[in-house]
Amino acid sequence: MVMPEMDGPTMVREARQSRPELPVLFMSGYAEEQLRKSIDIDKVAFLPKPFSVQELAEAARKALTPA
Repeated sequence: MVMPEMDGPTMVREARQSRPELPVLFMSGYAEEQLRKSIDIDKVAFLPKPFSVQELAEAARKALTPA
């Protein structure tokens, strides 16, 4: 979510201009409910920190599986 130059939602909006179906998995230590209210992007998954390797693998698998 927080990165140098631009934030995660801005990066996703820019990337999806050329790849509209790009799967996205946000990872953050901030509360999911607060983030979802501030993110106006469709079709994103969210993984709260801290998480295990297994939780990361499952979240990535779900994000990459076509709906």
